[in-house]
Amino acid sequence: MIQLIGIIRLWPVALLIIAFMGGSFIVMVIRESYNEKQAKTGEDMNRLKEMLKEVVPDLENYVPAYGIWELEKYYGNCAQTYFWYYAIAFNDDRIHVIKLQNVKKRLEPEGSFVVEKSQVGMVNGGMHSNWMSLYDKEGREIMTLIVARENLKDDKDHPVNIIQEEAAAAFEELVAKWTEDINRENNVKSTGIYGAMDKN
Repeated sequence: MIQLIGIIRLWPVALLIIAFMGGSFIVMVIRESYNEKQAKTGEDMNRLKEMLKEVVPDLENYVPAYGIWELEKYYGNCAQTYFWYYAIAFNDDRIHVIKLQNVKKRLEPEGSFVVEKSQVGMVNGGMHSNWMSLYDKEGREIMTLIVARENLKDDKDHPVNIIQEEAAAAFEELVAKWTEDINRENNVKSTGIYGAMDKN
């Protein structure tokens, strides 16, 4: 009898928990649906293209894309996640890069540079990979990024709604080609693991 009374008393609490979880799930689904619709408008990607046109006048000869990299580092029992954001335009020979800064959930340009294929000494990536690390001839990391097919505003650290199916597929082809060509020329191997390269 006492157990039954206890269960009856806990039942309203259980209902509240279930309602809260159900409500949170509904909010998440609605937000994701809204973000997907916003991504399909191309508003965020068009803004990045306008930035790229400032540094790549012949943008029609390149594939524009949004790139990001996240790296989690541990300091004792604490973890810190670092983010790098890029607007890039690439072809077989080079990658134009605009570094972006997340300013109050809005990406702003903070400098640009060009990575020529001929200047790269090592590539870590691989076949069917949508990320790669680029290193110069001395083995210093130039940049690491991933070009994902879908980028949604999940939180303050993911500030764009961009769906880029074609650009992501083209970037995977670039990763495979640069990994094979550059590493063969420089006698190195891709491990497919961030920060790890094998020299023959």
